[in-house]
Amino acid sequence: MKVKIDRFKLEGSMQIVPSKSILHRVLIIASLAKGCCRIDNVSYSDDVLATINCLESLNCKIEKHDNYVLLDSREFLQKVNGPLAVNQSGSTLRFLIAIALLTDKEVKFTGKESLFKRPLDYYMDLANTYKYLFNLSNDGLIVKGLLNQDYIEVQSNISSQYVSAILMALSSLDKDITIKLSSQVVSKSYIDMTIDILRQFGKQIVFDNSLIKIKKGKLIIKDYVVEQDMSNMAYIDCFNYLGSNIKLNHDIDNSIQGDKKYVQFFKQIVNGYCCIDLKDNIDLALILLVLASQYHGVCLTSTNRLSIKESDRANCLKRQFNKLGMDFDIFSDHIICKKQKIAKPIEVIDGCDDHRIVMAMTVLLSLSSGMISGFEAVNKSYPNYLDDLKRVGAKIEIVER
Repeated sequence: MKVKIDRFKLEGSMQIVPSKSILHRVLIIASLAKGCCRIDNVSYSDDVLATINCLESLNCKIEKHDNYVLLDSREFLQKVNGPLAVNQSGSTLRFLIAIALLTDKEVKFTGKESLFKRPLDYYMDLANTYKYLFNLSNDGLIVKGLLNQDYIEVQSNISSQYVSAILMALSSLDKDITIKLSSQVVSKSYIDMTIDILRQFGKQIVFDNSLIKIKKGKLIIKDYVVEQDMSNMAYIDCFNYLGSNIKLNHDIDNSIQGDKKYVQFFKQIVNGYCCIDLKDNIDLALILLVLASQYHGVCLTSTNRLSIKESDRANCLKRQFNKLGMDFDIFSDHIICKKQKIAKPIEVIDGCDDHRIVMAMTVLLSLSSGMISGFEAVNKSYPNYLDDLKRVGAKIEIVER
């Protein structure tokens, strides 16, 4: 989908989309808890739908309503109903591999070819260690094994999702378990989020340095209300720092999401040139570069993982910046961006099949005007993004579907 954007300022109030990261975890943990519950404040992004579809393939019954789901997981994992279609959701794939390994049944994953080229090294090592089946190809992935260890080591320097996946899977077992994090921990805030939700579902978990100890005890089914998405909120709130006036309905102080730190990061950028370490907040990188380019510049560190997201994010964003007469410098594990002027682009901005690229460039084009192709990538995390922006004054017109 191609859209035309004219310069605009936003005015009004917005309710931010629910957290995709929390919803993935709650759906999986509630399924493992084996019971019936209601999950409120649900948004059906492409990634969330992928997780729902996969859980249904693992024999969980999920009834979708406008903004809530009714979940019946009493027969979860008792059988596998065909392949698990993960679409383009890396979270769904990494989380559900561990869940599939609770079954000791052969489980096939299908999805977009590019997804299976993203790192799955930890699971390959796990399969080699415990003699699991792990057959990875461009067409998908087939796994088979039984995950029931009392002690396990987890790679934690590439993606926190490995840790969260093993945490959720092993928390379904009614016994004491120790998880050893075998490397430097990245995106610790997402591990903390997983532990927080597991605790809300009745598990006792202690996280001390490189050890996570899961105490014996069963998960307890409960209803749940999903909080708003702090990552997406950052990409909306940035408009306010560039001349808009949007009231965002939120509860940042009580959020369990690490990306609520965007508020602190934005203040640092507004106050002057600064360095920000993104070891725990890599999803904020693009919007921080956008904001810094219009203020005092920034140095972002711990950025090497941007290359293994939905796109090679740093290089993709750099190419789009160039179309606006802008630039920043990419190094092995840091990025330097200076304050600069925006020119109206002659070329169409490429969304790079990445929701974060589209949302970041929408903010910049609100200052310069221009066109973006591949705008539909926002459906990955924020299906109502276009409608929500237009409701508060965005001048965005669909020119090609």
